[in-house]
Amino acid sequence: AREKYLETGFSDYLTKPVDPDKLEEMLIRYLPGDKVHIIPRMPTDGSFDSEGTAKDSACAHTQESEMDVSLPEKLLNDPLLDTQAGIRNCGSVSGYLSILENFRASVKDKYDEIKKYYELEDWKSYTVKVHALKSSARTIGANALSEKAALLEEAGDNNDTERILKDTDELLKLLLSFSELLSPDNDAAGEAFLPPAEPQVIKDACAAISEFAGEQDYELVKMVLDSMKEYGLSKEDKERFERIRSALMRLDWDAVALEASGKGHD
Repeated sequence: AREKYLETGFSDYLTKPVDPDKLEEMLIRYLPGDKVHIIPRMPTDGSFDSEGTAKDSACAHTQESEMDVSLPEKLLNDPLLDTQAGIRNCGSVSGYLSILENFRASVKDKYDEIKKYYELEDWKSYTVKVHALKSSARTIGANALSEKAALLEEAGDNNDTERILKDTDELLKLLLSFSELLSPDNDAAGEAFLPPAEPQVIKDACAAISEFAGEQDYELVKMVLDSMKEYGLSKEDKERFERIRSALMRLDWDAVALEASGKGHD
């Protein structure tokens, strides 16, 4: 495969699954020198303490540790997540938490897409979706989910419909379990202490999201969505912002704008 890509004009080639060290080496090699800033690395030998924080690392003295960023206890103790692998893959605890939130927001979409192509018996599209799930699950350290998706990807590549029909339901159930696992603890109880979002606050937030979606500005849309966590939201508004976040994860800017305008959900 490497020769094929080089022959068509590519400068280099990196195989999947991507090795973070090789990816970093390649980025340093090809990026302009003034664009590269080397920072201390997170440990790769599993040297994290019980809070999911790096031990004996320069990173332990960075802004992240000063802000006391740590993983929720339920994530550290859950057998479905290899949190140390996830932190290594994402580069930091805060980065890992951000990727976990993105994964949680995308669970329903991943579930719906895989189920849709399964029911349509569109095995080519099905295989593409389980491949994507395999990669994203591996990134967060969801090894069992990633391995199950890998087996079904292989089944799709080999037209092994018997295995697909046998194991897809188990894959989907396992995927859905991450929606609950990655949900914030005591969500309802915590919201009882938050100020209710006035209609004008919701209106202004949605207007800002529509504007930023038109500019395809991921960070600003995410900033507005994150700011809404400071308010107690109605069930309807909470679901609306969840749909916007899900569309943002897919970079579906039309859906983001439609949801923000109130026209994206029947």
